Order: sequence, then C-alpha cells, then structure tokens
Amino acid sequence: MKSIKISTGLVRLSYAHLAEPNEDPNGNRTYNCQLIFDKNDKTTARIQDAIKRLKTEDDVISLFNKKFKDLKEPLRDGDEDEADFVTAQPEVYNGKYFISAKSDRKPKCYDKDKSPIDDFEIEEELYSGCYVQAVVNIYAYNFKNQSKGFGVGLLAVRKIKDGQQLGGATVSEADFDDDDFGDDENVFD
Repeated sequence: MKSIKISTGLVRLSYAHLAEPNEDPNGNRTYNCQLIFDKNDKTTARIQDAIKRLKTEDDVISLFNKKFKDLKEPLRDGDEDEADFVTAQPEVYNGKYFISAKSDRKPKCYDKDKSPIDDFEIEEELYSGCYVQAVVNIYAYNFKNQSKGFGVGLLAVRKIKDGQQLGGATVSEADFDDDDFGDDENVFD
C-alpha cells in the first residue's frame, strides 16, 4: 500500500514510547507517541495534502471501493476531542491539533544537530513535553468490518528543544539535600 512521507514543523511530544514498545489493550506492542501542534502549523497542511494525494492513488481508491465517506482521519482537534487525556490536560490540547503515530520498528531518534541519540538516552532526551520535529508516513487502511481511514506511521523523531514535562513527576540532583544527614561526616564513607 502506498504511503506518503512528510516531516512535521515544531510539535510537542506527548505519551512518548520511543525507547521501548508499549503494549495496547489487544496485546500489540508498538513504539508510539502523540504529536501536538498549533492548528495553523504547516504540519496540518502537510497531513491534509498527503491524504488528498492518497485519495487519487488507484490502490487507495480500490481499497475504499471509491467511497471516501466515514473514513477515520488522523488529525484530531484538541478543542473537540473528549478523550480522558485531553480533558485531563486542557491547557496542553486547547487550540491545538494532535495526531497519534506508531510503528512496529523502533523509530530513529536524533538530537537538534541531527546526531543519533544513543538507545540508553532516548527516554531521558525524548520525553513527553519536549519539542521535536518528526518524520511520519501517512497511509490508508481498511480493516474489514472494523474501521477504515488514514493512519500515521512513526519513522523518526528529532529533539529540537526542551519543554515542561507533561504528566508524572520530574527529579533532578537539586531534589537531594545533604543537610538531611546532619553533621555525620561518615555517612558518605
């Protein structure tokens, strides 16, 4: 099946599972994440253009029997979506679009200078809340009697800059206080 590869603009990474695959309720293990971006970002136009181009491909026309109604679209509106993660963090999703991207294979991960990030550093560097550029492929799918539409495959992620971490607690060396040990000089021996 044909897919179209695009790169995003600056997007915010959320629900990142890039170091190890995540297991879904059906037992499928994939590397995945959400990418959050402004509605007027170039990413929106690139996704819409890829879908429009896919709809002209013979194999996609055949896949949907020339019927392009009731297809799932990957672009989700943070102002309208009622998913628990959206309603729990409205300040993150309001005024934004987001997509969910996944892959069976580990995505390539890069730093700002386009140097590969070592496997053991991925989780620390590419966390939910940082800003990235992603390379994804938009593809058509039709799971007979279940769902049909367009999905997003995750190919690569490039960290551009840090951002406030989403969810969970953060810990740094400043959280440890040596004064808690009093005057006991032998504690570190």
